[in-house]
Amino acid sequence: MSFLGRVDAITKGDMQTNPMTRLGKFGLAAALAVGGMMQISAVLAQSDPTSDPTSTGSLGRDYGTLISVLNAGKTPDLTAFNDNSSINCVKVSSLRPEGNSNAAALDSAIEKMQSQLTELRNNISSNSKFLDKVKSSCAMPDLDVKDVVAVEAGSGGAFSVYIDDRTS
Repeated sequence: MSFLGRVDAITKGDMQTNPMTRLGKFGLAAALAVGGMMQISAVLAQSDPTSDPTSTGSLGRDYGTLISVLNAGKTPDLTAFNDNSSINCVKVSSLRPEGNSNAAALDSAIEKMQSQLTELRNNISSNSKFLDKVKSSCAMPDLDVKDVVAVEAGSGGAFSVYIDDRTS
């Protein structure tokens, strides 16, 4: 019997006569609902690379975010990667596109940053531990390095890896 079923069984005869019992059951149900919302909030927070960078997610990210990362032109220091580092996978298909014009702007930014992307991809290819961790964390064992369009280095050894998984 479930917890609420036990509460019902204990208070069954008392429900009609005691308004405090009804209030107590309502309070219990509210507490359980709030607890459930806390768990949902915790799951949603995992999409933030500062809370659990091993999750896949793009909560709060859109094409503009990725375009800004690309336009910054920074190549992260992958030598900072170690066994305790974590990877947050962000698939381009999970980003909010904000219309067709942003898809074109993203493609333009990727094209404009080809020399930096070549350097980034070479760095990834030469760091087999990093590449292996990306493949396992992103559940993409056949990941081609050419699909990586950006990497952001975060605090505490966290890395966000943007993967262009859109179909051409």
